[in-house]
Amino acid sequence: MIQSLRTRHRWAFSVLAVLIPLVFVAGLKARYRSVGGAQIPAEAVLVAPQDPTWQNHLVLVQTSTTADGQHSLRLLPIKPIVAPDLLVYHAQQIPQPGRLPEDAHLLGRWDANSSYSAPSGGYLLLYSGAQKTVLDTIPLGGRP
Repeated sequence: MIQSLRTRHRWAFSVLAVLIPLVFVAGLKARYRSVGGAQIPAEAVLVAPQDPTWQNHLVLVQTSTTADGQHSLRLLPIKPIVAPDLLVYHAQQIPQPGRLPEDAHLLGRWDANSSYSAPSGGYLLLYSGAQKTVLDTIPLGGRP
């Protein structure tokens, strides 16, 4: 009786030794990829960078426009921005201190290597979801 249980356990552990790593690798390949925004297309025309001085941070904003009129923004921080759950929003209205405007649209998670699709004009907002506050704003299209 003990020999038959040992044989079953040996087979069960042999199967698990192969199955568990396969499931782990499949889980890593299938996991959720974060939204980084749109990539700047190769045919985009780069417009001169805007004034990098936001209210609280130094971030260079590069804008580009494709032949069909789509606008892409790339945010390049001069100094790293350290904030929990940092999100990038676009709004047409000037934001109130610390609050998101009613018309704010999420462009994506903050990532220095990504670009974002946004309409021309309005304001870019850096928002901390964990702190529930707007950390910084900059008007698009130059300072008002």
